[in-house]
Amino acid sequence: MLTLQFANRTHQLPDQWEELNQDQFVGLVQLLTSFTQGDLTPDMVRTLFFLDLADIKPRRTRSKEQAALFSENVFRISRNLTFMFRIQYENDKAIRAMGKDIQGLLERYLPEEIEEDLPELRVAGKLKKHLEIDGVFAKNLVPEIRIRRKVYQGYRFTRIGGVLNTDLPAGDFIDASTLHDQYMLSGEEEHLNEMVRILYKLPDGVAGRVPDATRAAILFNFRAILLFLTHQTQYGILWRKGSAKQDEKISIGFVDSLYSLAKAGYGDTTRLKTISLVEFLDLLLKEIIDAVKQLKEAKKNVAEIAELTKLTIHQVQSIL
Repeated sequence: MLTLQFANRTHQLPDQWEELNQDQFVGLVQLLTSFTQGDLTPDMVRTLFFLDLADIKPRRTRSKEQAALFSENVFRISRNLTFMFRIQYENDKAIRAMGKDIQGLLERYLPEEIEEDLPELRVAGKLKKHLEIDGVFAKNLVPEIRIRRKVYQGYRFTRIGGVLNTDLPAGDFIDASTLHDQYMLSGEEEHLNEMVRILYKLPDGVAGRVPDATRAAILFNFRAILLFLTHQTQYGILWRKGSAKQDEKISIGFVDSLYSLAKAGYGDTTRLKTISLVEFLDLLLKEIIDAVKQLKEAKKNVAEIAELTKLTIHQVQSIL
């Protein structure tokens, strides 16, 4: 949390996704949706989000000087809310050649926003760049949804001390991942509604009555968790097998994996669908690692192992 003083009050502001409560998260997703549609700039998103967090409403009674000072202070403070955006540089090789501390700053702050006179900042200032949404995190920020007077609990997903904890069954994850991909490709509401129904165990026909803003937040959240699993955990190899074209879709079909695990003796597919997502991913990872090691023992070289397992040479080398 960030602790800041503004308007004679102390404000506790989140500086990572996991610190948001449900209302804050749903509101931020609405702002980010407007950003993706070209209706808001990143600065406008951060400013409006700060005003909402701080429960501040601009007063019309201010003089022009007071209004200008108020706007300037809000703008400066809101720039501390950096977790929702990442700066992408066209020439990222130039950035990666810099020190880790500088790289970290330049990922969140534009060069002109950093009040230091460093040669690296002058170089970065000349590079082409743009801000993009950094929606990758490991928590379900929509723990429940309310429809009329009924409350429906969602899945639990957290990371504490580097350890993942979730009550999401493997079968529900597989179905929700498939529906996620179908919705992202087609935009058909029925796919999104079915995904929401599965994740929150809703009765048939109820998902369509979930507010649009809440459904958008649920979609954003599930995508963030998929991205987290894909890019920030040891399970990434399950998604990024073979060519880079795998990244065109976040999730891949895990249905075949269920049958493979069943064939390997881990239980029938009905039971495997009920096990924890983490246990399911651990089993899949173990199968890949075991296959690579068995091929190595069979005197296969790295290139041959990569071809047989559909892994990249780098992935094979990292396992061995």
